[in-house]
Amino acid sequence: MMGMMGQISASYIILVLIAVPGMVAAGIWPTGAHFFVVYMTMPTMVTPPIAFAVFSAAALANSNYWKTAWQACRLAIVAFIVPFMFVYQPAILLQGTGLEVLQALGPILVAITILSFGIEGYIYKIGSIGWPARAMLVAGGLLLIPPGFENRMAGAGLIVMGIVIGLLMRWLSFRRVPSLENHS
Repeated sequence: MMGMMGQISASYIILVLIAVPGMVAAGIWPTGAHFFVVYMTMPTMVTPPIAFAVFSAAALANSNYWKTAWQACRLAIVAFIVPFMFVYQPAILLQGTGLEVLQALGPILVAITILSFGIEGYIYKIGSIGWPARAMLVAGGLLLIPPGFENRMAGAGLIVMGIVIGLLMRWLSFRRVPSLENHS
């Protein structure tokens, strides 16, 4: 919603005046609040009905605007989640010691990758995966975002289960059932 106002710079100025003071008053680090607002204004390029980039892409590809816009939203869904990471963990904005930055960036990079796998339904070197595995990967990726050992362990467990179920479903789909004609 924040990115659907039009031009990115105008959206940013409006949201800096309206949202950032409230975010800072709520205890969010000021630079993190500004990064949140900047990043949340970027989806104006891919979210319908504005979607300036989608107009260009649909025209170049000679494709339907709405189908292209919804596919762009699907591909950019992780970009809608990244701003919340700035709020949860200022260390990903390189605020803190080197160890704190690494401890924040590692799980976030894994979360983004796993979320992408789950949303697209495809894992590199494995192939397409079914909905149960996708749901587990998305839930596991989301659990990696907030800090905390319990969240991360639950997320890692769901990710492993999602990958195992994806592999199992893939293996079962390739098994050949012998035809009855061969047994006569």
